Amino acid sequence: MEDVLLYIAAYLLGTVPMGKLLKGRKFPKKSAAWFRLSLDLLKGAAAVTLARAVSPTDEPDWVLAGFLAILGDRFPFHSKFKADPAFGTTLGTFAALIGWLLTR
Repeated sequence: MEDVLLYIAAYLLGTVPMGKLLKGRKFPKKSAAWFRLSLDLLKGAAAVTLARAVSPTDEPDWVLAGFLAILGDRFPFHSKFKADPAFGTTLGTFAALIGWLLTR
């Protein structure tokens, strides 16, 4: 049961629209893009770290949680499964996976 809740949480974490959170803020154009990318990186890394915290010895759960965060970013349910490419979330997921697997 905890695995199912983990997968749902990872998908929902991926659906958080970082671009809309920044809307209305006054940033220089380049800074806003880099800030959004860094938030997306953190979103992917957070999903993997959450999975590691819930099941520390089950690496396939880490991978699946990262994959679901990427799917949540790419196909969020609240915008009819259409969104931007999930480049930042993918990069953050792979960075966290590599980091956690190398320090094991």
